[in-house]
Amino acid sequence: MLNRPACHTGWVVVASCVVALGFLSGESARAACPPGQSNPITSGRAVLRPPFFLGNLGPVPRASFYLLGSGNVDNSGWLPASAWLHDVGDLDGNGRPDFRIDAPGEGPGGWGDPRTSGCPSTLDPPHPPLVIVITREREDRDGDGKFDIFEDINHNGVLDPGEDRDGDGRLTPPGGCEGALREDVDCDGHPDLIWEDDNGNHQLDPGEDRDGDGKLDYIDEDVNHNGQLDPGEDRNGNGRLDTFDPNFPNIHPYIEDRNGNQTLDDRSFPRSDDPVPLYPYGELHPAPGGIIVASVAWDGAAYDLSNITTPTRIVEIAEDLDGDGVYDIFEDINHNGRLDPGEDRDGDGRLTPPGGCEGLFREDKDCDGR
Repeated sequence: MLNRPACHTGWVVVASCVVALGFLSGESARAACPPGQSNPITSGRAVLRPPFFLGNLGPVPRASFYLLGSGNVDNSGWLPASAWLHDVGDLDGNGRPDFRIDAPGEGPGGWGDPRTSGCPSTLDPPHPPLVIVITREREDRDGDGKFDIFEDINHNGVLDPGEDRDGDGRLTPPGGCEGALREDVDCDGHPDLIWEDDNGNHQLDPGEDRDGDGKLDYIDEDVNHNGQLDPGEDRNGNGRLDTFDPNFPNIHPYIEDRNGNQTLDDRSFPRSDDPVPLYPYGELHPAPGGIIVASVAWDGAAYDLSNITTPTRIVEIAEDLDGDGVYDIFEDINHNGRLDPGEDRDGDGRLTPPGGCEGLFREDKDCDGR
């Protein structure tokens, strides 16, 4: 709920709700606002009320804005959220970053940016209400408040003594690592360092599997994202820059060892007194997935969120916990903790973990198969 201090100083942090949403996509792009027409969007100008901050989002929220009634043509277009949604640190002490909205009235980062579509001040009538949509990845998939990390050290599919690194009493399933900014992107326990598809045929050929994990690692060599092969970037020595190729849109290169120490720094219990407390996750606790939707009217000078006086409403949905688009159901028929032949009932290639059944109206509420 929205909670304001009695005085007119300080700030307000609004926690987001748990729900899933897809973004509104625009039609043909239109020019941004012409010079001289200012249409700022702000968390607050400290005029009448304290600024309006957004919390509980996690480190990499996705966000867009559009005008009510014409969202298909008047929207943020290709403008990235980082241009106007700014990390201001952990204001409320919950171990996650908080954010402030500041899209300048003119120029880059707001309606004057050529990556946006449309302009509020050129419409008839001008300045309809603005809708802001902010979503974040569900990091805490099992709801235990800890970052789940790779544990099956001997790859036998069983939780052996010493493997329960996050202390939840169960083996982290394949692909079950948590944290949007974790280092172990493919959740295999290996610090992947090299693009292994040397000849670019997207097949695992003899000699390419350098870490022995049985699959190709697509480690992005374009570290500074300048599109050029710079000194030190050709780590596999094939003479070309291995990075995202639009001809293969389903292959998403990634970087695991972001700090270059050749180890995985993921850990279940990051602490504020650690030497690098916010690396690699950018927060101390995994964020629940969800969305903030805010509608704000033009006040004559800006779209100012501090003018919002109505309470927020929390809606708990989030059925697709692992984001695969399939209802996960109980599968461990013989209760041995492994995916045996005939048990993959939802066809996702992994065993549904304890409590991992999905669907708000499912019959198997306790996910025990009975």
